[in-house]
Amino acid sequence: MRYLTTVAFQGPTMDDYWRFRQGYAGEPINGLIVQVGGAANDGMRIISIWESKAHHDRFITERLHQVLQTARHPGGMVTDFAVNHLLIGPAMPHARQPCNTAVPIENVRSTT
Repeated sequence: MRYLTTVAFQGPTMDDYWRFRQGYAGEPINGLIVQVGGAANDGMRIISIWESKAHHDRFITERLHQVLQTARHPGGMVTDFAVNHLLIGPAMPHARQPCNTAVPIENVRSTT
């Protein structure tokens, strides 16, 4: 079942997000469907949708923990839940994306 996490960081900025992201973005992230990062009034938010909770947990254990420990960065407040419905709109393949994370159109799909 699909799995969603939201992480609320108080204090860090989008500059921090891009710096942390560089630490784990060198290779494709297995099981990640989409990730959205944005500034909030008190820091930043990251929303990620995964193929499964197992994919999320593997990424956290194998890749993200090392990046955060190296930076001595405290974690954010995590909210998570199973995704019962996921609709990816037709604009997704055309959405502006960083060049190192472009998604081939044949890999974009809608699920209900």
